[in-house]
Amino acid sequence: MGALKFREASEVSAKNFVKLKDGESIQGVFRGSVYEFRQHWKDNRGTLCTGSGCALCVEKKPGFRFRLNFITPEGGQQVAKIFEQGWTVYEAMRALHTEYDLETTIVKITRYGTGTDTSYSILPVKNGTLSEEQQAKLAEIPLLKLEHTATEDDVRD
Repeated sequence: MGALKFREASEVSAKNFVKLKDGESIQGVFRGSVYEFRQHWKDNRGTLCTGSGCALCVEKKPGFRFRLNFITPEGGQQVAKIFEQGWTVYEAMRALHTEYDLETTIVKITRYGTGTDTSYSILPVKNGTLSEEQQAKLAEIPLLKLEHTATEDDVRD
């Protein structure tokens, strides 16, 4: 075999992220554990902060990010997608979770704006509480790995 080296297929690919344009919405249910991390933005690309000794921290403090699995209909079946956002959305979701169990409540996520002037609303869907049967079906859907890998590039663009 030649010297070409290809990276292994990763669950962290662009097609696995929730991507919305201005005014678009998606419905689904959050599942699993929240993965929290810090990220630097340089040259329009996100780079994972390595923590202690991070060379990029000298230039600028990293921003808070989180990822969470989001089960949503796609192509006639339920699939897991990665929902990634920052601190403002995290705080809104934490407050919403005190009133609604986000693992058993269907929510509608809507994006407003473009570029750095973007906000998201996350609202429970009317009569959107899952039955035990629906919850059991969703529990069978494999969740995606949320952690960064050593070879992960910023694939969300």
